[in-house]
Amino acid sequence: MPHPVEPQTPDPAGGAGIEPAADRLHHQILSLQRELAAEKRGRLAYEVAHARLQYLVSATPVILYTRRPTGEFGPTFVSDNVRTQLGYRPEEITEDAQFWRERIHPDDAARILPEMGRMAAAERQRYEYRLRHSDGSYRWILDEMRLARDSRGVPVEMVGYWVDITERKHAEEALQESEQRFALFMKYLPGVAFIKDAAGRYVYFSERAGDVFGRDIGELLGRTDEDLWPPALASRLRSRDREVLAQRKPLQNVETAPQRDGDHHWLVSKFPLPDRDPQTALVAGIGIDITDHKHAEEALRESERFARATIDALPSNLCVVDGDGRLVAINRAWSDFAAADPPLAAAVQPPVSYLEVCEASAAAGCTDAADFARGLRRVIAGEQEQFYLEYECPSPVQQRWFVGRVTRFPGQGPVRAVITHTNITARRMAERAVRHGEERLNSILDSLNDVVWSLAPGTYEPLYLNAAADRLYGRPRGAFLADRNLWLEAVHPDDRRRVLASFPEFLREGVSELEYRIVRPDGEVRWVRDRGRVIRSSGAVVRLDGIVTDITDLKRAQDALRDNAARLQRLAAHLESVREEQSAAIAREVHDELGGTLTVLKLGLASLPRKLDQPEQACLQVESLVDLVSAAIGTVKRVSARLRPNTLDTLGLAASIRRLVGEFSQLTGIAADLRLPRLPRLPQERSIAVYRIVQEALTNIARHARAGQVRILLGRRGDDLVVEIADDGCGIDERELEKPDSYGILGMRERTQSLGGELSIRGSPGHGTAVRLRVPLTRQQAGTK
Repeated sequence: MPHPVEPQTPDPAGGAGIEPAADRLHHQILSLQRELAAEKRGRLAYEVAHARLQYLVSATPVILYTRRPTGEFGPTFVSDNVRTQLGYRPEEITEDAQFWRERIHPDDAARILPEMGRMAAAERQRYEYRLRHSDGSYRWILDEMRLARDSRGVPVEMVGYWVDITERKHAEEALQESEQRFALFMKYLPGVAFIKDAAGRYVYFSERAGDVFGRDIGELLGRTDEDLWPPALASRLRSRDREVLAQRKPLQNVETAPQRDGDHHWLVSKFPLPDRDPQTALVAGIGIDITDHKHAEEALRESERFARATIDALPSNLCVVDGDGRLVAINRAWSDFAAADPPLAAAVQPPVSYLEVCEASAAAGCTDAADFARGLRRVIAGEQEQFYLEYECPSPVQQRWFVGRVTRFPGQGPVRAVITHTNITARRMAERAVRHGEERLNSILDSLNDVVWSLAPGTYEPLYLNAAADRLYGRPRGAFLADRNLWLEAVHPDDRRRVLASFPEFLREGVSELEYRIVRPDGEVRWVRDRGRVIRSSGAVVRLDGIVTDITDLKRAQDALRDNAARLQRLAAHLESVREEQSAAIAREVHDELGGTLTVLKLGLASLPRKLDQPEQACLQVESLVDLVSAAIGTVKRVSARLRPNTLDTLGLAASIRRLVGEFSQLTGIAADLRLPRLPRLPQERSIAVYRIVQEALTNIARHARAGQVRILLGRRGDDLVVEIADDGCGIDERELEKPDSYGILGMRERTQSLGGELSIRGSPGHGTAVRLRVPLTRQQAGTK
């Protein structure tokens, strides 16, 4: 810089001082010119140096900067090469105090900013962090800075530089990832990796070596095979190491080495690690434990031997074909079957095409062979997994049946299919016998009047019903097989709960017998007896079988028997009452009439001796006594006739009926039309029974009919006596026939049953009543009917 010109003081003497002053001024001017020239040269050198520095800075990847030592640590200067390195203008960075902080990666800002606050203590720091580029990507930056202080030691600024280390970071990450992959590869390698030097010492072992030797890897390094293995194995291993180094190519072999749990088989692959100095060459290798594989091979060989023996032991003819239908393998049964027919033996040996054999048979007219070939093609093509065909193959000796099956090999691999031909002649014959037996059994079961049934346990679904079900239930048995609840719907509503409640006990006890009602579709109610049995196999319930019997007629007979018994009881009581009344009436009649007559007769006879001396009076008294005896005899006849008509024993049934009808008309005034053809003589008990029935019928007409005429017909029809009595009265009501106190009708029915006959009473209101009796003429005929 030029020095300032000091002002000159004027010379007080005048002109004498001007020249020296001019000289001095000139001197100063020259000096100033020299200084100006030196300053110009220095400025030029500065500009050249500055330009050189700017070039060097812009050409280097290092970005120089200064920043504030406190606060936001905002940059105050950034070299211009920040444009090429990070894509920002220097003034963007220096004019915004938050610019740098806002562009640090958030994950790194939390780590870097607190450390910069401790800069005063460290004086110098070095950081690595990510900084956002102007294109939005993040770059890894090496940031090294130093704290500058003034003469008093006060921090004035931070001076430092940034270097883009993104490529180095990526390389480090790639290297680290590669090392991690290698470490993982070695960790999970299914064997042991190792490296030996030329002297045979182990210099590297993978992680699994410790498990194999049972030692820490550090104890294994530096040892040789002689230290780790038996002598023979060590010598063999060392010999192969030398072979690998000499030939400089990989070598693979299987070694057997002892371990704590026995011998293990190892597949060992060795290869050289070349070096310029053969003396320092290394041998690397990997050993894979193939013990399980060896055992698996042995098991596979044993399995193949077992499978071959098993297949050869099969009675079925078996072969395997490939994707073209050619025979790959056959079993012994196939060979033996073919050997029985020499032309066939050559035609069905590998590698003959089995499809061609089938097609040749089809061309000869065998439709089964054509069907089998089509099925085999579908299986080979993968259109279906299996094919099945039963066919007849007669021989000159017997009729034979076979079943052919084609099954495709599962999984991936070459297409293979197994063909088997099994002789099912015995099964077919057994099925035929069973079928015939079932037909006979079904014929027998269908001829039964009882319903035979089978139910499935648990669901109670009908499995079988014979034809009797159609007749008993009035429904087709197919409807029961289609609807498992139909049998329950057929049960009378009042009996369903009882029927359902019986099943647990049925299953528990194993047998059941139950009577209930069923309702036919037409509304008819029938009584049935259902007997069942639980069928077990190996302790498990497999079926419920039973028989349903229609007991409606039996129930009606039982009801009738109970009604008859009740009627008999009432009739017996009535007869006893009638007997007592008759006895009382007879007793009164005998006492009043016969007793009085006999008493008078006794008194007359007692007084007769006193009148013997008076003949006329005695004769009159004797005549009076004779009249009393006649009256007594009439009384006896009347009482005995009431008890039993004597004409039955003397004149027979016809005469007794004729007399009975005559007395009936005389006493009642009802006109009677009696027709009595010639009747055979009946046994005494039948005559009295028929007489009493006719007598009771006439008595009922006299009491209740209000009839004006009655028609009576007795005649023989075949081996039966038929009696028909019809009146024109008011007609009996059906309800009166069932009254429990209709003892007359009850007595008629009981007498008819005792004779083995039939009695019908039909009344029509306003048109009278008709009684029809039919009884066998003899007891033997009654028994046969």
